[in-house]
Order: sequence, then structure tokens, then C-alpha cells
Amino acid sequence: MLGMFQLHYSAPQRFTCWLGLYNPFPRSVLKKEYCLHYDVSDAVFLRASLHEINHMILYDKWCATHGGERHREPEFPDTLWYLEELAVVPTLNDQRIQKIVLVRHSAYQSLEETLVDGIPLPEQIEKIYGQGEDIPVFLQKAYDFLVKSGFSKPSLR
Repeated sequence: MLGMFQLHYSAPQRFTCWLGLYNPFPRSVLKKEYCLHYDVSDAVFLRASLHEINHMILYDKWCATHGGERHREPEFPDTLWYLEELAVVPTLNDQRIQKIVLVRHSAYQSLEETLVDGIPLPEQIEKIYGQGEDIPVFLQKAYDFLVKSGFSKPSLR
């Protein structure tokens, strides 16, 4: 995933999954931590872990390419939150990831049902990703598309 995002850390990184009794899946991209219910299936554990780690790597790449400071979690309705949630579809379904882990990923149902120009929002983001440009260009174009489409609370810029 790091190669796909063209991200190189100067030191090894630790992504921590906390197992607990409660079902919500909170995460912290700043601390590189996320939580899962202790009794999820292996398939759910794998899918959810990839999803959460994808958010963390995307956030780090965004900060690296935009000079952003790692000081605030992107939260709904930040544009960067939307970008994180929508980018999981094309990035985790990329053949480079699918060769390793055959788990299809999708966006939240509410995002799947959101139409922009008559097309579901995740499909719009997949089209941008499908243009084959490098990750920084994809992230910027997708971010700009979200802003233009009205998903534009000031974000980490």
C-alpha cells in the first residue's frame, strides 16, 4: 500500500488495532490507531483493517504533499474526511492490492446513494482514479471535485 501511495516513512510505523466490546469502529489517523469488536470474523477484521490503514496512509500522503500539519483528525463533514472515505474504493480495489487480498471494498451506503450529475459519488471518484495519474494528482483532483460538488468544509490544507 505504501508503494501505491508513493509514501516513504523515515522510520518504521506502527498501526495499532485495539479489540474491544463495543461495536463502533473509531480511528485516529494521528495516532495510527483503530478499534474493532473482538468477535468479528477474520474476513471483517481484514477488510476493516485495510480500510482503516488506508485512511492513515492517505492522510500521511496528503500531509506530505500539501505541507499539512499532523494536528487535527479529519472528521465529517471535512472535505478530507470525504476523500478518505471515498478513496478506499479505488485504492483498495486496485489490482495491486487485490492480488494480495481478495476483499472487495465499498464506500458507506449513504455515499453510494449520493448522486453527483446522476452518477454515484464513489463512481465519480473511481473515474478520477482510473485516469491513471499518480496518487498526489489523484488526491488533488478528487479533493477539488468534492469541493466543486459541495462537499467543502475547510479541511487540512
